[in-house]
Amino acid sequence: MPIIRFHLTVLVSLAFAVVGLNAAVLQGGRFTQISRDVRIAEPAGSPKRVAVNAEVRSGVIRSGVESRAEITFADQSVVRLGDKTEVSIDSQSRGIELKSGAVLTQVPAGVGSTTLKARDIVATATGTTLIVEYSPDQYAKFISAEGTSRLCLKRSGWSSDCVLLRSGQMIIVGPGAKMLPEAVDVDLGRFIETCHFITQFHPLPDQQRVVKAVAAQGGQKSHGAFADTNLVILGRGTLVSKRDAAGAPSPSKQPPGKVSPTPAPPHP
Repeated sequence: MPIIRFHLTVLVSLAFAVVGLNAAVLQGGRFTQISRDVRIAEPAGSPKRVAVNAEVRSGVIRSGVESRAEITFADQSVVRLGDKTEVSIDSQSRGIELKSGAVLTQVPAGVGSTTLKARDIVATATGTTLIVEYSPDQYAKFISAEGTSRLCLKRSGWSSDCVLLRSGQMIIVGPGAKMLPEAVDVDLGRFIETCHFITQFHPLPDQQRVVKAVAAQGGQKSHGAFADTNLVILGRGTLVSKRDAAGAPSPSKQPPGKVSPTPAPPHP
């Protein structure tokens, strides 16, 4: 069920800092799961179809219709691609850029500064499990399944605008935004139960981090910090639907960001 927080939380940015001065490069990357059509184009190379256990350094990876993939690196960093997704990986800088589609990343704490970019928004990925969905010229959606990420919107001619995205929170950013909206809370338990990045893959290297985040939010809910709503986002996109008494969704004109909808998973 969707949830809405009853109380406000003051965010203190001084309590959060992720610095990776000597970040180790992403090494030993291999495709650990592939479904259907997945291709990689290394720098100065042409796209080629890949199979499980194929090596990944730097390059652009694309998944086709109803296709998906998982890449696991030596330090147990993971990148999962949904269908119709294009992502660029720079192993040297530990930078991941989502050009379109949807990805999940899980990066252990202490392995060096890792970033996940969609359009002009850059998120710190170290010590978090993030799900990001991006449709060019339409929206970018960031969800933290666990951990705290710092998101910064960087536009030419404008100063950066940064916010913290905590476990169980979501941000949706429209095209041309000059500031990041406030994060809203989602029902993390329901999200994880229905998210294709979880249900259609084997367990994450550190699945327990996600399990603990779900339990922590459940504890907060039982103590009255959250209340159920009837608002959901079904699949990819930003359309908020309202469930009726029978549980069937119907379109709602309620804009995202004003409430805390529970998004269903991005498609694989």
